[in-house]
Amino acid sequence: SEILDSAEQTSSYAELIQALVEQNWSPPPTARNGMVAVVKIETVPTGDIVNQYIVESSGNPAFDRSVITAIARLGKIDELADLARENMSAYEGNFRSFRFKFAPTELRR
Repeated sequence: SEILDSAEQTSSYAELIQALVEQNWSPPPTARNGMVAVVKIETVPTGDIVNQYIVESSGNPAFDRSVITAIARLGKIDELADLARENMSAYEGNFRSFRFKFAPTELRR
C-alpha cells in the first residue's frame, strides 16, 4: 500500500481514534449532542498513550472527565505503533503529541 499523503493519512487516523475513543466512552447523564472537547494526547512509538488532558473544555466538567477516562481506558493505539514502524517521521510529525477533537456522533442511550 502506498503511503497516503499526509493530510489524508492524518484524517483517517483521526477517524480511527474517534471510533476507538467512542467505543471506550461512557456518556455521563449530562452529556448532550453537540458537545465537543479538545484533548491533547501524547503517545510513544509503541502506540501507548502516555498523557491526555483537556485543552478546550466542552463547558461540561462531567463530559470532559468522561472523555479523559475513555482515552485512559483505551490506553494504546496499535495503528500508531504500525505507523511508527513504517514511517517514523509521519508518526513524529503528527501523532507523538496531537490535539484530538472529541465530538460524539450520537449519544447512545
